Amino acid sequence: MEYKHVGRLIKTLTNSFEKEFNKVALKHDLTTSQSMVLIYLQKNKDKEISPIDIEKHFNYSHASILGILKRLKEKNFITIKQSNKDKRYRIIEISDKGNNIEKEIKKSLKIVIKKLYLNISNEEIDTFINVLNKMIYNLQEENLC
Repeated sequence: MEYKHVGRLIKTLTNSFEKEFNKVALKHDLTTSQSMVLIYLQKNKDKEISPIDIEKHFNYSHASILGILKRLKEKNFITIKQSNKDKRYRIIEISDKGNNIEKEIKKSLKIVIKKLYLNISNEEIDTFINVLNKMIYNLQEENLC
């Protein structure tokens, strides 16, 4: 079976998405990655979120997450404190400033996604997401043969 090279297409899509989204994020002195972490923290505000949780969710390296969190903290978008349950763990929380910016970012993200899905049926979107999830699963370290 001849394999079609989707890697380049996925990378091109990612770059185009980030370029479009960065137009909004940069207005708030944020990157796409920082914005996505803020959205994740807001969505999970009722849970204790550690850097490891963020690493797993986004499949980023430990060093990358620490850099993102450091910059978000410097900009007062998040706070970092020790867990009440286990003093070895750091808990990441979105600040009031982060909450305000996150709301604006989410509105802008919806516009970018709407543009992304232009002329694509819901069925095609569902199929595409399903295929992407399968590809991600296939490439996860624990699933490699």
